[in-house]
Amino acid sequence: MKNIIQYRYDEIINGIFIMIITFMVILPVGFINWKEGKISETENRVLASQPHFFTENGEWNEKFIDDFEIWIKDNIGLRESMVSINNRIGYYIFHKIDDGIYYMLGPNNELNFTPENILEDYHRLNLRSEETINEIAESYQYVYEYLKSRNIQFYRMQCWDKHTIYPEQFPNYIYQYGDISKTDQAVIALTEKTDIQQPDIKKALVEGKKQYDVYPAWGDPSHWNQRGAFIGYIEIMNLINANNGNRYRVLKEEDFNIQLEDIGQTILGGIHEEDLSEVFYLDNSSKPERNKSLLTVCGDDERSDYWINRNVDNNTTLLIIGDSYISSFLTGYFAESFYKVIFIHLNHTSELQELVKEYKPDIIINENAERVNAYGLINDAAKQIRESMK
Repeated sequence: MKNIIQYRYDEIINGIFIMIITFMVILPVGFINWKEGKISETENRVLASQPHFFTENGEWNEKFIDDFEIWIKDNIGLRESMVSINNRIGYYIFHKIDDGIYYMLGPNNELNFTPENILEDYHRLNLRSEETINEIAESYQYVYEYLKSRNIQFYRMQCWDKHTIYPEQFPNYIYQYGDISKTDQAVIALTEKTDIQQPDIKKALVEGKKQYDVYPAWGDPSHWNQRGAFIGYIEIMNLINANNGNRYRVLKEEDFNIQLEDIGQTILGGIHEEDLSEVFYLDNSSKPERNKSLLTVCGDDERSDYWINRNVDNNTTLLIIGDSYISSFLTGYFAESFYKVIFIHLNHTSELQELVKEYKPDIIINENAERVNAYGLINDAAKQIRESMK
């Protein structure tokens, strides 16, 4: 009797086990994603599209099996949950972030932006040749003289990525060689070989971090935070004012309501660390108006911007050719100081001559992040201007 009971008990357990295994196999299949172009929130990428037996030309798709494998791996049901669980195990237990995104953790869990070009910049093994540096300096000087002949002031604003201001937060297993980077090379060359004026934002940020957080520890690691942006704004505005009899308003801390808020990101399907950072709310505004419909040249680029302020005591037009270090943080600040502020993304640098003709700026700021090779873009602008002068 006892053997019969044990036998039936084993049968029940085996049956339950088989049901669980069957359920685990069938359930993911039942929840396969059939939607094209779906974005994985845990990996921040578009999932693979469904495979087809035939190509667009009507020929047999010889890679169908490979395409099917990629598609099923990406779209099998419950995959997001499994990936999220795997990511959390990797982060909380092994102090590791998925290799599929451009982030690495620092010595004290800081989040770092680490695409290949930033790693190369950090290593400092990609220095520019003397010939390249001289070409950059010559191009900037040529553009400077072209603009000066039209009574346009030209300023260079070099912004710096987090790894330069906070190398101590970068992964300590990534080595750095030498004393200067390729961006340092260019900044030094412009100082020594041209008449271009550029604020020392790097020095200001390094000094500022003694008192404030100037880049996020867990927020967006590809940009400065609002305190860092404010420091950069003060540096460039003070330089402009030094050449213009201090005629332009420069925002002060007293003009803002500064609050501490959590700007920490949530990544990989739910991993979050608190990052309390200063957030600047402008209280004392002169009420500039933002009106993108006034854009003409480069107006079809959604990154372009146009501000007009009828409440300032000048008719100065400021043209900014830059990137998100300004557009995401500072265009509204500049609009408090100048009659017109026009922002054009630096990808349009070669169109400088057309921008000058159309918008008639009094002052131009040429800005870019450290990781962007904008120095090559100024070479293109100089070539375009030279060609037009023939």
